[in-house]
Amino acid sequence: PGSAQIPHTQTSGTPIIDDSEATVRSQLPTISKQVSTPASIGDPANCTMPPGGTAAFVNGTAALYRAGDIVCWKLRVDFPGTVSTGGITITDFLPPGTQYVAGWPGEGTTPASDISVLSVTNNGTFLDFDLDILNDTVTEGGHVFEFVIATRITNSVVDPSAELPPIRGNLMKMSSINTAGEVTTYRAEAAAQVGEPELAVTKGVKRIAASPAGGNPANTDGGTIVPGQPVQYRVDVSNTGSVAAVGAQTSERLVGPYDCSMINNITTPGASSASCIDSGPMGPAKLTIVRWTNLTVPAAGATELNFEVTYPNTIAPGVRIDDIACVDSYENDTNDPLNPRFQWAVPNDPALCGPQTAPGVVIDGPISDDSFVTAPGGIAKTVTTSVNETNNNAAT
Repeated sequence: PGSAQIPHTQTSGTPIIDDSEATVRSQLPTISKQVSTPASIGDPANCTMPPGGTAAFVNGTAALYRAGDIVCWKLRVDFPGTVSTGGITITDFLPPGTQYVAGWPGEGTTPASDISVLSVTNNGTFLDFDLDILNDTVTEGGHVFEFVIATRITNSVVDPSAELPPIRGNLMKMSSINTAGEVTTYRAEAAAQVGEPELAVTKGVKRIAASPAGGNPANTDGGTIVPGQPVQYRVDVSNTGSVAAVGAQTSERLVGPYDCSMINNITTPGASSASCIDSGPMGPAKLTIVRWTNLTVPAAGATELNFEVTYPNTIAPGVRIDDIACVDSYENDTNDPLNPRFQWAVPNDPALCGPQTAPGVVIDGPISDDSFVTAPGGIAKTVTTSVNETNNNAAT
């Protein structure tokens, strides 16, 4: 033991002190977390690895997932080969904007009958695992716990004013207790990068009476119309997101004594289609809608829409004509053949864009823009005489 005096033969009489000591420490478990690659998943059952499934797992971050996709996560614990591990708790924290779908024992569980999962408690934002082991203790060394879970990316909105980050981490935590009652915690994380469309719209006047020849740039407002000559409008739908928007619906709303007979040359890019809808009797409150459906807006790109309105000669002098363009809804393709499209709804002001009727997850802000043109002013009539008499030169 330390400080013991050891017999000696030195003549000085100085004792030789034994200051050595020894500590025995056991090896700790190790945990790891992996995420599947998008191309390998469709049906949630494919989260299991071959031969039963198709999932391919990687460390770190996997890209690029899309809203509506199934993401698989592999949780693994390697227990040390020489000691038992007690007081085991395992919790998995789901990424925001995802839902738990199902889970299965992994192929790496050794032996499968020893560390099986009795139940998985879904608490909404995290999962608790109840392991089929006595007193939460792995009594034999060298065993492996492995479990695979499937989650679905549901939306990008935490609350109406905040969007989630594009990279969503899944955190696994485990704790154990040694014979001295000391708690050791472990953590491992993997992440999925999620791509989504991010749409915006601008509305402007491109040409009035075929001028300018090259057309105005996007979002150009104002100008004086020429009654009987067409006004060409442009609606630019842009996408700053990392995946294309598909199946988008955009509406142009014009209020006033106008109807679809005055609207011509509606462009329909790609596979889109367009229609004109008259609503209500002719008058100042009449609504005319130009609607595009099945639009595609590429990632980091834009789609331009055009239409012409020929205003009648009976339009009131000097009147300002306002109209508004609204993106009503859009979708994105998923990597899941069972649910190939994910739908988004846009919370536009119903007083401007009409009621929201499209299904889908509501995004966190409106997508609309207005523009205007002005009718020519009235004619002022005056009479002037050359006779220098009182009141002869007064305007009448």
